[in-house]
Amino acid sequence: MYKKITTLVLFCLVATIIFAQESVKPQKKVPAKEGNFEVIMGEMVDIPIDMERFEEVAARGARSHGWKVLETSPGVIKLKLEKRDWWVTMNICYWEDEYWYEYQDSWNLDAKPAKDKIHRNYRRWIANIEKKIYEEY
Repeated sequence: MYKKITTLVLFCLVATIIFAQESVKPQKKVPAKEGNFEVIMGEMVDIPIDMERFEEVAARGARSHGWKVLETSPGVIKLKLEKRDWWVTMNICYWEDEYWYEYQDSWNLDAKPAKDKIHRNYRRWIANIEKKIYEEY
């Protein structure tokens, strides 16, 4: 009897820890320079954000502009846009009180975060997703 209770308590503790880890608000990356392209705040959705709905709309909006959804987890959608001679990855991070676009990595787009330099279309790609979110949310 004692063994069953101990096992049940341990299971509940592990489940609580896993749930708590999945329900933690994503932390913003600290950009190398204020206002640079690494973190771009979303501005089109009213607060509070319905997280399930936002995830669906944001993923669909990104896909409609050629982005691949690599992974989703509570509060984060990992995306990749790639062509034959370049690629870029970013996250759309969201929570009930805010959302933002967070640059992760790229190849052949001349990204230099400390100098706020990246391909001239990067901000437009994000603006396209932002517009889609606004239209469908």
